[in-house]
Amino acid sequence: MNPQNHSFPLAPCRRAVAPSSGFSLIEVVLAISIVAFGFIAIFGLLPIGMGLFKTALQTSVHTQIVQRIITDAEQTDFDTLVSQGIPTRYFDDEGNEFEATDPRVSQSLYTAFVTVKPLPTPLPKAASSSNLLTLVIKLGVDPNHSAQPGDFDKVPPKFHIWTDIAYVARNQTQTQAK
Repeated sequence: MNPQNHSFPLAPCRRAVAPSSGFSLIEVVLAISIVAFGFIAIFGLLPIGMGLFKTALQTSVHTQIVQRIITDAEQTDFDTLVSQGIPTRYFDDEGNEFEATDPRVSQSLYTAFVTVKPLPTPLPKAASSSNLLTLVIKLGVDPNHSAQPGDFDKVPPKFHIWTDIAYVARNQTQTQAK
C-alpha cells in the first residue's frame, strides 16, 4: 500500500468567527430607558429642592436681621428707646443694611418695622416692670418698597412677613448713670 495513493476524506473548512462585540439594539434601548427614568425623577425633584433652598436662605437672612436689630436695641440707651423708638430699616438679600437716605435703598429686599410697646411691660402673675421693654419686630419681603407699617398688620398676600418679639432690659450701667 502506497501511502501516497491513499485518500482521506477532507473535513469541511471552518472559518474562525470572531465573538460579537458591542451591544444589541434592545440592550441600548433598555439602558437609555433606565437612565431616562432616573433623570426624570431627579428633574422632578429640582423645583422642590430650589423652593426649600429659597426658604432656608430667607430664614437665615431673617434670623440675621432680627438678631442685628435686637443687638442694636440692647446697646441703645433704654430711655431713648422708650421715647424715640426704632426707625424703619432696610436690608438687601444678604442681610446688609441700607440707611434710609442711601440711594441704594431701592435695592433693598427686606423692610423691618419695629414697634416699642409702652411701659410697663406686663409679666406673669399680674406683675409688671418698667425696666423691661417689649419690641415687636415685623420683617417683610418688600422689593417694591410699597409697604407701610400698618400694612404689615394686615398681612397682605403679596408680602412674606415674619413677626418676632424681643424683650430689652434696662441694664445696670444705664441705671447707675442716672
